[in-house]
Amino acid sequence: MFRFVLFSLLSLGVISVSAQSQITLSKKDFSLELDRKSITSCFCEIGKFPANEQFFFVLGCEVWLSRQNSCNHKSVVIEDTNYLTAEMPKNTKALKLGYVGHWDSSYHLIRYLNQSVLPIMKTKLFTVNVDNTACDAMNDPESVSSFMNSLKFEPNQSLFVRGNQNTSIGTWDILLPSSDNFIAEVSSNVDHVIFPSCRKYENKSCFDAVQKHQSGRCLGSQNVLTQLTCCQTDFPGRTSSSPPYFKWQRPENCVP
Repeated sequence: MFRFVLFSLLSLGVISVSAQSQITLSKKDFSLELDRKSITSCFCEIGKFPANEQFFFVLGCEVWLSRQNSCNHKSVVIEDTNYLTAEMPKNTKALKLGYVGHWDSSYHLIRYLNQSVLPIMKTKLFTVNVDNTACDAMNDPESVSSFMNSLKFEPNQSLFVRGNQNTSIGTWDILLPSSDNFIAEVSSNVDHVIFPSCRKYENKSCFDAVQKHQSGRCLGSQNVLTQLTCCQTDFPGRTSSSPPYFKWQRPENCVP
């Protein structure tokens, strides 16, 4: 029920700001959260489109930034920001980049890495950590891993990327169980996709309003790659009139 209420409120909220043609980026003061001795600057990008949802993208970015520690700088920026010219402390040696908005595929993610991340890594020799909270950034994680394996970095320099395998609830997972975002990760230090443990998802709730019948992959017992699906599950005492209850399940355990 809470998931339905949250989904409804967000939908109504989007309508309420539909008249906005522009959004002013966050002016929140993060100064009390900064670590002056850190060498890591933290930026969160909001998607450019649709403009009527950017208000919520900014809120999501503020949530994301509030959860980042050891940052010498925090700010909300627009998608496709040129980090070579972005303002940040002179002692910065690493970046944490978040993204809140809409995404469509791993191809989109690879294009983003090429255009926004690699230029500053090659020029400034930064290490970069990317946390894409949007949908489907890792719908094809093998392609992202293959792209990563084609790159060469300097010693002690690395690139880490985290994204969702299917439709996500973005940074709003702070209000719901972590099982609502089905992630995968790639790293320049590892030659394969880093799939999550199935223990984080199997038999745990999924957000059926947007994830119904979607699937993700995780590592089961003995590190066997396993597929889980957001589907209706059976439970003791269930009758034909019982409201549906959705969990991440192995396909063979889904209720027909």
